[in-house]
Parts: sequence; C-alpha cells; structure tokens
Amino acid sequence: MTTAQTDRRTAEVLMASAIYNNAAFHLQQAAEKAMKALLREHGEREPTHSGLQLMSALERLGEAFPEGFAGDLRRLDRCFIDTRYPNGVGGPPEEFYDREMVEELFACCRRVMAYVTSRLS
Repeated sequence: MTTAQTDRRTAEVLMASAIYNNAAFHLQQAAEKAMKALLREHGEREPTHSGLQLMSALERLGEAFPEGFAGDLRRLDRCFIDTRYPNGVGGPPEEFYDREMVEELFACCRRVMAYVTSRLS
C-alpha cells in the first residue's frame, strides 16, 4: 500500500499544479496498486493494469465489494491510457482533463483505497 499512497500523494501535488491528466494517471495507479496489494494478501498475482480485472480475480478468491465499487474502478481504468496518449481521447490529454473531473477521480480512488485498507491485515 505504500506505493499506492505515494501515487495518491503525487496526484495531489499534480492537482495543485493544475496538471490534471497526470494527476488522473497517478490516481489510476494508486487504485491499481492498492488492488494488487489486496491480491497479494491472498497470495496471488495478476498481470494486468485493470482494476476491474483485479476485482474479478479477487471476487473469485471470495472478496465481496461494496455497491458502486466497479463503477469507481471503471472510471479510473480509463485513465491508464487516456491520460497519456492523444489517440486515447482524440486530442491532447492536457486539454481533456480538468479540475472537476480529477476531483471525481479522487473520490473514486479514496473509496478504493479505503476498502482495500479495511481488508488488509
């Protein structure tokens, strides 16, 4: 979880500097790394960057996620490519992401990290 927390703090710094696309990317990374920490808690690994795929792997191991969790992961998953590549959103990612969008992604990331933290021993 330490690496996930570092990514979340990095997103805070980028948000304060109005570098919204990179903040969004680090929020996706924080959620992904949190989910991977939970998977490792179960003694498993999954070679993916998708929070949704990690969620599915964890469900097969008996994890039960709260309502809306998949939606949070879906929003964050989009940020893995779209925040970095112009062909992901049809133009420069810097022009696509804004403060309001990233604030919503922060909320998604907080919920993911809170759930994972509650499940780690």
